[in-house]
Amino acid sequence: MPNRPLVLLITVVVAARVLYGFWRGWHAWQNAEAGTSWLAASGATGSLAVGAVVLGYYFTYWAGVARRERHRFANRWHADDRRM
Repeated sequence: MPNRPLVLLITVVVAARVLYGFWRGWHAWQNAEAGTSWLAASGATGSLAVGAVVLGYYFTYWAGVARRERHRFANRWHADDRRM
């Protein structure tokens, strides 16, 4: 089971970052001067970094779950062989 406070913290951080990204993008779009990119001014790189951290956490968690299940399944398989 994942650490619940950590999952809650990551969820809140991601939700806050998404809302902040929309707000900052809207203001960058409204205040963009001719010839400048509103997308670069909106801070999209920060959003991508937070998204990468969240994806890394979930991939690491599920890799651990898969490893544990594989180990548990292998031990159960061998235990059934010993009973026969």
